[in-house]
Amino acid sequence: MKLLNHKILGLTALLIFGTNDVWAAEQSAGVAIGDTMIFSLFLLAAIVFLMIIYAQVMAMKSVLENKDLWKNSGEKKNGSESAKVGMIIAALFLGDQAFAQTAETAPLIVMTEELYWIMIALNGFLLGIIVSLYYVLKGLLASLKGEEEKAEDVVSTITASLTDAVPIEQEHQILLDHNYDGIRELDNNLPPWWKYGFYFTIIFAVVYLIVYHLLGAADLQTEEYEKEMTQAAIENEAYLATQVSLVDESNLVVLEDPDRLESGKAVFVANCVVCHGPDGGGVVGPNLTDEYWKNGGGIQNVYRTIKVGIPEKGMISWESILTPAQRLEVSSYILKRLQGTTPANPKAAEGDLWVEEAVTPVQEETAAETDTLTK
Repeated sequence: MKLLNHKILGLTALLIFGTNDVWAAEQSAGVAIGDTMIFSLFLLAAIVFLMIIYAQVMAMKSVLENKDLWKNSGEKKNGSESAKVGMIIAALFLGDQAFAQTAETAPLIVMTEELYWIMIALNGFLLGIIVSLYYVLKGLLASLKGEEEKAEDVVSTITASLTDAVPIEQEHQILLDHNYDGIRELDNNLPPWWKYGFYFTIIFAVVYLIVYHLLGAADLQTEEYEKEMTQAAIENEAYLATQVSLVDESNLVVLEDPDRLESGKAVFVANCVVCHGPDGGGVVGPNLTDEYWKNGGGIQNVYRTIKVGIPEKGMISWESILTPAQRLEVSSYILKRLQGTTPANPKAAEGDLWVEEAVTPVQEETAAETDTLTK
């Protein structure tokens, strides 16, 4: 037992000074008490539970190796070990006085919902082991006072603590009057694991009802879904804003961003002024400032003309030269900055007058229904 005492005291000192150093380092670095503290408390609880399990296992080992020594003083020894564990827990919490400190920066550990439940499950599992070992140790010490030969039957002790069933030789005391073809019913107690599990479900249901339905402290599934969808839409828009090269040709819209229109101007000056002139009045190519178009106006037609070209008229395809974003930018520049201006020497109008068709409410409703069906 001296070796056990030395191990416990050494581990206690290590945890006390180790946790103080860790928290001191975190506070000196300006770590906020929040998710980090919650995670640290979960971790501290797991460490304490592991220490208790270690002490219980060592006590069981000592019981089995020194039966005569523990016959009359087993409960006292077990109590002393529990007292030591209690002192360890108190020292851990008293040693971490930095818990009360606060800081302004973000926590080191973000307590996600998954990590939160994992830590709860881990500590619950360890606590279950502690309870089971307690009953096993209690059964071992009790058996030493009476039937010594059962002290080594650890499996039977564990089974008995989990089932709380009456021994076979005593089953005649709990026989009921129910009899069916010679099969009689026993009035055994409910298994502790099932009974306490049932109690837990009742408590959980009450807490859930209060938190979610009465107090409204947390979101129900519908509200949580709506919030997540809203957040996802915001994140999607932010992502698309950074992906300027992504162009949906089925739903092109004239750009309004001045920076992108300037980029379109740069593309026009570098590639289009030879045929259309620096002011879009037309040279070899047609005038781009009036409302007449040979291949259709509007963003859809202008973009497609630039993309595929008009080989029979001498206009090449720019698909392999300009990116989709550049084609959209130069198309928008033509429609927003050149169309409607007065060039120095404009060419005569060519093609047909282009008039944008106004979308009626019926068309909008039909388009919305079609879009919904295709999603």
